Amino acid sequence: MTYQQRYFYCDQYWNEQGPIFFYTGNEADVTLYLNATGLMWENAPSFHALLVFAEHRYFGKSLPFGDSSLKYISYLTPDQALADYATLIYFLRSSISPSIPVIAFGGSYGGMLASWLRIKYSSAVDGAIAASAPILSFLGEYPPFNSNSFSDIETADATPKCRSGIRASWDIITAWAQTPQGRANLSDVFRLCSVPPDADTAVSTLFDWASGAVAYMAMGDYPYSTSYITNGGCMMPPWPMNVGCAYFDSMSDSTYMEILSRLPSDFNSTNIENSGKESHGEWGDRYPEFGVINGENGEIREVIKSDIKVKNDKNSVSPSKPFRFSDELTILQALRDFSGVFYNCSGTLTCFDTNGSVNNATLLDGLLWDYLYCSVITQPFSSNGITDMFWSDPFNLTDVIESCQSSWGITPRPYWATINYGGKRLMGASNIVFSNGVLDPWHGSGVLTNVSESVVAVLIPQAAHHLDLMFSNQLDPVSVVEARKLEVTMIKKWIEKSERESE
Repeated sequence: MTYQQRYFYCDQYWNEQGPIFFYTGNEADVTLYLNATGLMWENAPSFHALLVFAEHRYFGKSLPFGDSSLKYISYLTPDQALADYATLIYFLRSSISPSIPVIAFGGSYGGMLASWLRIKYSSAVDGAIAASAPILSFLGEYPPFNSNSFSDIETADATPKCRSGIRASWDIITAWAQTPQGRANLSDVFRLCSVPPDADTAVSTLFDWASGAVAYMAMGDYPYSTSYITNGGCMMPPWPMNVGCAYFDSMSDSTYMEILSRLPSDFNSTNIENSGKESHGEWGDRYPEFGVINGENGEIREVIKSDIKVKNDKNSVSPSKPFRFSDELTILQALRDFSGVFYNCSGTLTCFDTNGSVNNATLLDGLLWDYLYCSVITQPFSSNGITDMFWSDPFNLTDVIESCQSSWGITPRPYWATINYGGKRLMGASNIVFSNGVLDPWHGSGVLTNVSESVVAVLIPQAAHHLDLMFSNQLDPVSVVEARKLEVTMIKKWIEKSERESE
């Protein structure tokens, strides 16, 4: 059977002789990438390129079974998506010229698809710009993939006070969650829309909610304001990690010293390698209240914790001595306001719904991604609370399998991506640029060194998640500008080679 795949086609700059610039759509409505991928738009005029943005099956309006697509979700796989793209390219070539050069572009999962398209369908595309493509984030690699890399890089993106404060917050949340009064206090401090019903819910939802903000703010740590990381929702401020960390950096020295004295001895925030980004940019000072929900806290009553037996529901938070109650409040309020930089970037929320999203229109995308994770994109991620600012949460494949079987009725194939696409064994690949930003937590699972003269790695200081793919901005770091120049040079070489071989 066939289905109607959506794609956008722009021939404004095309002279009927130029190449096709082809975006391999990823896990969202393709218009997000259509409106963000400036590297394609800005270079199309000089290359006289035809622009094509293809939508990934099951996302946006590319629904193989219409409104019933979720009933037949087993057809949602990277292999099926790659076959869709190869088929579309064949159709375009058949309509234009069988020898027209095609260059694939993609970021994140789309970058993975762009590189895999070149590897698996080398006749379909002549080269690929694979930005922030974590193709090495799977089991089966040797040496094994460092599953803690994402958490480690998030931590490196934060300031020392910020790391310590975030690391301390998990103990406090866990302790407060054990009693009804403590949970009421958590609801008041975090300005939640509802009080968590029990300790397990309080711990799991607040841990996931706050750590989710860290992840998106680290990925979206761009030098200018953009709505890209919110999937076209509200505008994030420039350098959001700096803006969020300002709430922790404003803590008094006495509170900071109290935090350091209470943290496990093997966690040392000052010894964690910094990402290299300057701490506190102009925005951290100009907008100290960005994302904060206005309003006073309700009555916060101290909970006596001496008799509480803490059950750590997020694996384990290293036990520590209780903080002073005033310091606990300061830490949790800072974590709330840090998280608000992401969740309340609109500045319009009156309370936080920990079950919602910064852009609820994309909740379905998250559900579909969960299926992809459970089928083939089973990336092992963990935290340890020592080299990172989170809690001890080792990757447990057994738990993942049980969860995926419960949610989707399928058993993950965690080694298939490595087996199918080759992982680090890229010796037979050609004409790919793998770019990664140092600020991007995904760079720990990317290709960071050159494989050959035509499979090139570009590591970009002061860049977050595929910043090089985006439109040029006067605030772009020089390293991003230089990365784009290299990418354009490689594209030109690939096109010239394709044209010579087609003569």
